[in-house]
Amino acid sequence: MKNLSSIVGLSLAVMVGSSFAADAPNIVGTWEATSGYWSQTGTDSNPAPAELSQKSVQQNIIIQVQQGNAFHGTTIRYSGESRNLAGVIGPDGRSLFFSIDYGAGTGLLSEEGNQMRYCGTTIQVTRNFAFCTIFKRVK
Repeated sequence: MKNLSSIVGLSLAVMVGSSFAADAPNIVGTWEATSGYWSQTGTDSNPAPAELSQKSVQQNIIIQVQQGNAFHGTTIRYSGESRNLAGVIGPDGRSLFFSIDYGAGTGLLSEEGNQMRYCGTTIQVTRNFAFCTIFKRVK
């Protein structure tokens, strides 16, 4: 009976674990911004007026390399400035977690895998900045 309990317990653990480990979708390629918005203010130590925009801050995300659920690439801003990006795809196969220069963000892939939502914030003492951008896969 003890062996049967162990087998049933192990089987349940495998089934539960596998339900959280979705295969990672392939997100390598170029993603183009279709819409976005952002907000910016100064800080206590660096006062500045608030700015609000209904435009995306990024123009493209280029995912260059992916291995399983881990990936890296570059974000290209409308100013032409690029920033390195490191990221992972969550166990559900749709949640995204990003780290970029001076910031962090989260996102979500559409069920079809052709659209990406990416929102983030800065981690700086000179300004507060938050944004959201919707991207579509272009290649």
